[in-house]
Amino acid sequence: MRVIGIDPGKTIGLCVYDTDARRVLKAACVVSAQEALRWVALSDFLADEMPPIAIERPRIYQSAGNELCDTIEQTGWLVGMLGGSYLPQPKAPGVYVCPPNMAHDCEVYLLERRAVVGALSAVMGQQVKGDAGVWRALKELHPDAMRRPVGYKPATRKRPAVAPVEGGPLYGVTSHAQQAVAVAWALGRHLEGK
Repeated sequence: MRVIGIDPGKTIGLCVYDTDARRVLKAACVVSAQEALRWVALSDFLADEMPPIAIERPRIYQSAGNELCDTIEQTGWLVGMLGGSYLPQPKAPGVYVCPPNMAHDCEVYLLERRAVVGALSAVMGQQVKGDAGVWRALKELHPDAMRRPVGYKPATRKRPAVAPVEGGPLYGVTSHAQQAVAVAWALGRHLEGK
């Protein structure tokens, strides 16, 4: 099954993740919701039918600044343009189906960060914390994703980190797209009932 992952924010991470092949088919980062919508609509992997769309749901925990408020507004706009209705704030973390507004033929899901981290923690058998922990868990779940060159030494400021293998399952995934992969992975796992 293919799942589109979207991580909204100042920079929007996007990906198309194939749960059967366990690999990212396409990934990108854009800076506006309109570009994100265009990327989803023009994705050449969507010729047959629109796959489910997973959007990381922003949540206010204590206080919110302008950037989080903009992200919430952006998420609502994306959900509406993709064919869903935005749900009121749920009390528990989870995967929420946005009721269709009948304008489009696609399923839109909102996943709280806690639900994504919870799914990764359950699979990893230990608590996953922070963006770096999420990316580390994804790399461990896709073991052939990274390469260690002959004579590998740990990364330093002068020596770069291990790079994704060209053509590997996480190839082409950068910064904000990493969180989009995590959201798509979690929704795929949820829909497959694992």
